[in-house]
Amino acid sequence: MKKLIIILMVGSLFGDTVVYRNDILMFKRTKILSDVSFVEVVPVDGKPYIKILISSNILGEKHTWIPCDKILELNDDNGSPIEFECANSKTKLKQAGNHLVRFRDEYYSGFLLSMFGNVATLYGASKNKSIIIEFGGVASLLGGILMLISFDSAGEAGEDLIDAGEILEAEQPKKDE
Repeated sequence: MKKLIIILMVGSLFGDTVVYRNDILMFKRTKILSDVSFVEVVPVDGKPYIKILISSNILGEKHTWIPCDKILELNDDNGSPIEFECANSKTKLKQAGNHLVRFRDEYYSGFLLSMFGNVATLYGASKNKSIIIEFGGVASLLGGILMLISFDSAGEAGEDLIDAGEILEAEQPKKDE
């Protein structure tokens, strides 16, 4: 599990490099911004973005924001990686909720497929049709596998909740004892 430390520093030199995905429709491409300065991670519409300062002789200084999930590399002027944390407690809690919703949907789909398979098997047995019995058995097996696989989403939700708790703890001001 990737754990990155929040570093919110403004570089005094414009030497940082950002490599990010800039997909347009079905064309996947990578874009590189050189001689920029990493400013901070900021939320925009509830999603984390990297704020970058770009300096140009023509345009002067301007900021740009790149979605965190598009960042492939963020390096300082020496080529060393700049560590940053794009998640906050709110985003982690939302991720956990999304994982739980996906778990429910996958589990119900598997359950319904399994029940359909059981009904088909019983019907095939009552009509003495081996092909329907086999079809029902396969459907029931696939439904069970789908239910089992759905627990991965529940595990991911649990991990996100643990991360959210740790981040929330770090976000809270320290109380003097």
